[in-house]
Amino acid sequence: MNNERASVDNSWIEEVRQLLSHWESQYTSDATLNVIASPDLDGVLSILLLQKHYSKLGRVVRVIGIYTTIELYLCDEADEQAAHKALWVDHDMLDNLLSIGNHLSRFACNDGRERINRHPLAFNLNDRFGQGYADSFRGLQATQRDKCPFGTSHIIAQALMRDELDQLAQRQPYHSIFAYFAHADSLWLCAHWYTPSTRLWYQSAFGSAAWLRFATEPTVYSSDARRLEQHERLVKKLSIVCHGSFQKSTSSSIDEHETCVKRLLTGNAQCLDAERWASLRGNQGLAPNYFLTVEQRNGGWLKAFCAMFQLVGASFSEECLQTLVLPHCITSQHKGQLHQVDPSEWTCANDFEHLMQAEHANSIAITNHRTLRYTNNLFECSKHTCTSVAT
Repeated sequence: MNNERASVDNSWIEEVRQLLSHWESQYTSDATLNVIASPDLDGVLSILLLQKHYSKLGRVVRVIGIYTTIELYLCDEADEQAAHKALWVDHDMLDNLLSIGNHLSRFACNDGRERINRHPLAFNLNDRFGQGYADSFRGLQATQRDKCPFGTSHIIAQALMRDELDQLAQRQPYHSIFAYFAHADSLWLCAHWYTPSTRLWYQSAFGSAAWLRFATEPTVYSSDARRLEQHERLVKKLSIVCHGSFQKSTSSSIDEHETCVKRLLTGNAQCLDAERWASLRGNQGLAPNYFLTVEQRNGGWLKAFCAMFQLVGASFSEECLQTLVLPHCITSQHKGQLHQVDPSEWTCANDFEHLMQAEHANSIAITNHRTLRYTNNLFECSKHTCTSVAT
């Protein structure tokens, strides 16, 4: 790693709390706090963390919709007005929608906000630290800070319950919640592949928090036989509850698997059974399955979505899981238009800003060096209404 050690900046935590305070203030004291979820582990874990926090305040979080970054499924008669008022969790939304996520979602690298239509309180840790496309995707050997490897759940946990998690890590270092934190957005794997960047983010944004050390230090996590067995059980259980809707490992080919093994051993020469660890790569949650009708989605897909909450929620208190309101039925569908462009052809941030403004984008994610994915017309395309009930 380079000699630079970024100074600790905890001021972003107050911005997360301000976002949540604003979200809460939109609802009366006896109303549910509505969220739009992502159908993967990071989104599920994030919402459970929110419910754990708000259950102490006598509030209830309710999942009124699921957004796949292309399609929005609103549930139990929730409408567009409710969606515009809700907090979009594990998403990076534009169009003045309130969101908390952590995809790379800006071009420039600076401390100011780019001139696109974000909600003024929307939070993204990459944005907050001025991490943009122009200073990201530098490769495995890069020694400086790159795209943030942490997920939305890590952001929420640090902002709302760091002390509690630090104490839990000291008392029960093998508590199942730490395996979920390691698996969410493949943080454990990023710690092996992009070790210098992960350490810099861990130090500067998370203040080297004790509860995250397991997942961010390669020599701690992948050298531990007990953690390997625990992580394997986690992935197996996710596969079981998600049934045919499970998003499989991204190591789909022999070459990719072998590359993953080599990178794991590069990050930690003492990695215990790198072959087994490599097979756990990916496996984050539900596949979108865009070919499904709403009627079909109300069957196994929605059931699997709710089962993920029950599985992960077992790491939380019973009160937390019992008070969270999960959807019973998808009652409407909004299908946006997905676009993919190559940001490497741009010369400056203005290219990005002009495109987002002209296209009236609803959500955004720069996924690699050559791909910016954005969706627009989310609330303008045709809807399909369904009245069947998931069982």
